[in-house]
Amino acid sequence: MVNHVKSDALKTQIDREQKDKLMAHAPALFHSEQMDTATGKPMSILDDSTLGRLIKGDYQNREQWKKSWLTKEEGDIIVDYAIAKARQGFPLSPKRLREHAEKILIARLGNRFPETGLGINWAMDGCRGRAVNPITKAEYFKIMKESRDDYDIPDYLIYGADETGMQTDIGVTERVIGPAGAKIQHQQRSGNRENITVLPTICADGTSVPPIVIYKGEAFQTKWLQDNPLDARMGYQKKGYTSGEIAVAWIEDWDKLTKEKANGQY
Repeated sequence: MVNHVKSDALKTQIDREQKDKLMAHAPALFHSEQMDTATGKPMSILDDSTLGRLIKGDYQNREQWKKSWLTKEEGDIIVDYAIAKARQGFPLSPKRLREHAEKILIARLGNRFPETGLGINWAMDGCRGRAVNPITKAEYFKIMKESRDDYDIPDYLIYGADETGMQTDIGVTERVIGPAGAKIQHQQRSGNRENITVLPTICADGTSVPPIVIYKGEAFQTKWLQDNPLDARMGYQKKGYTSGEIAVAWIEDWDKLTKEKANGQY
């Protein structure tokens, strides 16, 4: 009888069934071969989930646990707790998650756990982790030093500017922990959700120029000028964000505020 060509779906099904059989058999076979010479009993070294990861080629995961402060069981407890809180609408920030992890470690290790704790970067996301890469930072400051040397730029003429958004009555944006696969993580909060953008500018000599505050609105409101000890420049935009027009106005204002200090040097 001539064999018919198997469809892709059938091939996938056969591969999955064969893999499931191997997965079911592999742990028992592994444990039976790893005997404790002292007791004569099988040693439980790998659980089924770990073996499954190793079959997929995830060797790094096993090595990471060896270097971790937390045991795998403790890590699973923390992950389960974080997911449960996220589903309740109260996701944990990396800071809160670190606090829970440190409590577990202190309970197990006591005085052996360092007073400094796990540090601030233990649950850092990939983008922030790359931003503190020592090679990247060294190259940045190398270029900066070369530029200063080439143009003989003093400290009092070096400025750093940043941009941050905030919501009144809510607080700053924070990264939180939630279950994998969730595109949106909801968080229960109350208060005004309108965005306000602030652009501070600080000089290397410790001085600063008045910041720019951008409110959400369709027109300027005089109440924005009240209680303004920093003499901040006020602006508005439909969504409370920066725009090309606001950026040009910021540069022009910054030039006026720093022109006397520069004294025509640049």
